[in-house]
Amino acid sequence: MYSPGKRLIVLSGNVDMRASGGRLKLTQGFAFGGTLTEEWISRGTCDVDHIVILGKSGAITFDAIQWLMDMKITVSMLDYQGNLVTDMLPQEHISPIVKKRQASMTETQKMKLAKWLISEKIKGQARAIEAINPKTIPSERFKMYEKRVKNCETVRQLRENESYTAKMYWRAFDGMPLNWKSKPMQEHWLSISGRVSPRSGSGRNAQNSVNPFHSCLNYMYACLESRMKRYCVAYRIDPDYPVLHSDSRTDRSGLIYDLMEPIRPSVDRLLYQFMAKTALRASDFFETRQGVCKVMPELASKIIPLVRSLDPEINRVVKDFASYFKPRRVQTYPDDGWEFRSEGNDFLDTVGAVAEN
Repeated sequence: MYSPGKRLIVLSGNVDMRASGGRLKLTQGFAFGGTLTEEWISRGTCDVDHIVILGKSGAITFDAIQWLMDMKITVSMLDYQGNLVTDMLPQEHISPIVKKRQASMTETQKMKLAKWLISEKIKGQARAIEAINPKTIPSERFKMYEKRVKNCETVRQLRENESYTAKMYWRAFDGMPLNWKSKPMQEHWLSISGRVSPRSGSGRNAQNSVNPFHSCLNYMYACLESRMKRYCVAYRIDPDYPVLHSDSRTDRSGLIYDLMEPIRPSVDRLLYQFMAKTALRASDFFETRQGVCKVMPELASKIIPLVRSLDPEINRVVKDFASYFKPRRVQTYPDDGWEFRSEGNDFLDTVGAVAEN
């Protein structure tokens, strides 16, 4: 599915999307501010596979929707807190056999998949720290937690181990200075803080981030969520059957968040490396009356496309996960000796070829 020649576009301001003469016209910005820009995309030379819209002002025509789906372009809408509001994905058929197999997983099977996902996440955290600040955490510490994951007997133990690893991981970021061209008045903006927001007591609530690094990270996680959905669709697995996150919530597709876990450390690394070489300006952010740090569209338009470089990694995780439900002959579950690999899988190789085309 990964196509190096494709690009991700971020639109902000007053957004207008319409099809005319077989081409797609994209308009963004504000006429009164002199920032209005237009771009035309033709079917034959289309080099776009994902469009991210920031904000809520604008319009899209039915012809444009049809054009986007014909070109298999994903469209994601994010609010100004970095939350994924909605997205449009090219439609693919998911086999009823695969859905049944996902829905009928035993706790043992879920545990096996969950262990694999968390092990991959810990390996990713180790690679991120090695690339960013290797002196803070010895690699042996991550190997120790990875070994503990293999010995977990319940999902609760697995989540506890993940929590311990996350605390250790984020401590390596805490206090690392950000590169400012014009320093802000807020002292807590000068460096990276802990992932947990003092306003919410949680690192998962995008609306309560008080630090520039984590506010930017929320936008990138939202883009990752949308791209992960697209890969699930491409590999014909149902995103509504999680193995790690709770399946009791009806307001989200739990499997998407499961599959995001191994990729999150790579997103963290990408953002830190971007901020280390980019001089930030105080005008890149805005502080609300409640103390929440908001990212301005100009900076958000630069960081969101970074996620697309992780497509090969996303592809590997989703393809290996899907191979658990789609062996060469879709009949029975793999035996206990089965390993996570998709090489030689006729069905998946066919799906991948179709997705790439």
